[in-house]
Amino acid sequence: MSATQATQQAQNTAIPRRVIGAVVATGIMSFCGVIVETAMNITFPALMSHFGIGTSSVQWMTTLYLLVVASITTLSAALKRRFRSRTLFLCANLLFLTGLVTDALAPVFPLLLPGRAIQGLGTSIALPLMFNIILQEVPTKRIGTMMGVGTLITAIGPAVGPTFGGLVATTIGWRFVFIILIPVLLISLVTGLACIPSVPVAADGNQAGLEPIDIFLMVLGFAGLIFGISNASAGWLSWRFGRALALDLSPWQRSPSTPGIRPNQSSTCACSKTAASPCMSVPTSSSRSAPWPSHLSCPTTCNWLMTAPRYRPG
Repeated sequence: MSATQATQQAQNTAIPRRVIGAVVATGIMSFCGVIVETAMNITFPALMSHFGIGTSSVQWMTTLYLLVVASITTLSAALKRRFRSRTLFLCANLLFLTGLVTDALAPVFPLLLPGRAIQGLGTSIALPLMFNIILQEVPTKRIGTMMGVGTLITAIGPAVGPTFGGLVATTIGWRFVFIILIPVLLISLVTGLACIPSVPVAADGNQAGLEPIDIFLMVLGFAGLIFGISNASAGWLSWRFGRALALDLSPWQRSPSTPGIRPNQSSTCACSKTAASPCMSVPTSSSRSAPWPSHLSCPTTCNWLMTAPRYRPG
């Protein structure tokens, strides 16, 4: 291998500085999200003493946060198709900062919960955004390394969070758990705005994703699951647990004939734009177990399976 080829190969595998800055900016947000999640568990005694509440109330500081994170993270793919990475980053960072300021200044406990929900919104957008930037911007040969760095960021948080929360709560007060993270988020905001490019969304980005009813039912299902588990202490046969279980199971009653993925309405096959070879044709009507749907203009196996999961070629 000549010196020129070696130099060219090194350039192809080098990670641009702006990409490193973008990963650092989103990584800081993700790290702060994990930190604030685990640190608040240690501050429960201080919160109970300060606001005069019990364990059943103070646990919502963590339960509500995890509920929002679990619900919105599942929508990350749909958000990525509709909005630019820079827009998502700015939205996540400002939401996180708003939640931190709200909790740092909250005079009563009920105002702490909206702040925690807003923090959960910021974390749920930032965490998948970091891995999206790694997969899209990092050279192929360095993706494994950067994915390891991203995973390390989220793995260190649970180890550092309890120590950070206990140290801050016992020395300068539990409110400083939020106050200390504000300048860190500002550093992340400046770095991200300088490094994350404003790349336009793909032209077909608004043609795929979840319907509004799917988003509502998904959030409702997660809410019922978390609420049911939090009320299991009252007894597995109690009416509170049964009501939450019914709330959790209600989203699954939606008919499979109305899938969340919108069918392809164009005259050309959707997957033929990306696949090297044309799609395999669907078997004739005599060998199909269900009639061909009239709304599909492209008779391909992949499109059929996307809109009618119960079909099995035979």
